[in-house]
Amino acid sequence: MIYSVTGKPTIIDENTVAISNDTVAFEVTASSNTVYNLSQKKEAVTLLTYLYVREDEMRLFGFENQSEKSLFLHLISVSGVGPKGAMSILSGMSSQNLAMAISSGNVKLLSSIKGLGKKTAERIILELKDKLGINAGDGTNLASGTNVVVAASSEATDAVETLVLLGVNKTDASEAVKLVYKEGLSAEQLVKLALAKL
Repeated sequence: MIYSVTGKPTIIDENTVAISNDTVAFEVTASSNTVYNLSQKKEAVTLLTYLYVREDEMRLFGFENQSEKSLFLHLISVSGVGPKGAMSILSGMSSQNLAMAISSGNVKLLSSIKGLGKKTAERIILELKDKLGINAGDGTNLASGTNVVVAASSEATDAVETLVLLGVNKTDASEAVKLVYKEGLSAEQLVKLALAKL
């Protein structure tokens, strides 16, 4: 297994980049978001990778960070979603927005991604929520300042779900949301603030 590749990026197209070191250049398939970010860099970069091997194909998929890779691995675990499809989904929106759409059950937003139908979007939401094993009770004690308990806060629960989906340990996710929680903040705002604390 190739865990990561490091080298100077050369953009091939919107979903492919060559990562070159002294003697070898690795052709890596990546999300259009990652490829765009790499196109802004001139120095050497490191991409986390996933090696896909079949009898008639071998392809290296690359990720800018652990959150993106974790979300990719979740997606390919869904019935009917392969690596190419997962990468296409990751290209459709940012990892954070994608995680939010899945954790909140937003079928309309998810199915707005090019090439992703409503049935597949529904299956992604259903299967990933089941795998995460998160229930409403996990929102308990997410935030407490002066003994204020946010057990009933769906925003806090959604924020924790999103962070776990992005690869954050559930305990760490809960603690981070607890630190930044303020009444009136949306789940997306809580996720952004929590990520800054991690």
